[in-house]
Amino acid sequence: MFSNFFSKHEHRSVFAIMCIGAVIGLLASFVLSAEAVTLAKNSSTILPCDINSALSCGAVGRHPSAAVFGFPNAFIGLISFSVLLAVSVAGLMGTKLPKLYMYLAWLGAVGGSIFALWMFGVSYSVIGVLCPWCLTTDVATLLLLWALTRYNITEGNLYLRGRAAKTAEVGVKKGVDTLFFVAIAVLALLAIVLKFGNQLF
Repeated sequence: MFSNFFSKHEHRSVFAIMCIGAVIGLLASFVLSAEAVTLAKNSSTILPCDINSALSCGAVGRHPSAAVFGFPNAFIGLISFSVLLAVSVAGLMGTKLPKLYMYLAWLGAVGGSIFALWMFGVSYSVIGVLCPWCLTTDVATLLLLWALTRYNITEGNLYLRGRAAKTAEVGVKKGVDTLFFVAIAVLALLAIVLKFGNQLF
């Protein structure tokens, strides 16, 4: 029943979730961008999301990893989530975008997920503090990657051939892709609880 709900004939459900992810990511990126500007003016500023010793946007925002390319990472999020929001809206309207375009959008989501995972690792292991808004963008990125992966597999946009294409399509029909992404989210949540525990509250 679940796999039928997300069948290739009902892509609007997937695009709706993709739209939600893009909006969440865009809003979080906007807040992070504003906070980056605030920290640039006064690095000692206490931000609204500096909640406790485990959750602090300021601690993460002051770390060099918050501006890998010489400007706040959040600026990349503003652009990326805006593009993916446009893609999701087009999909909701029934527009079938070119195969190559959707493949590139998926590659962008993969790259964004890898970057988000790296940033999470730095916050978790190096800084020892988590940024609430950064975690929000992580969730949004995961939703977008799930949606784009599911859509592109059912539409044959990932340039898979033979057994690889058939295996991927069967996996989507059985909900294996959904289980995989849920497992990632659960593992991340468990890792956070195990390390920070009572510090979170």
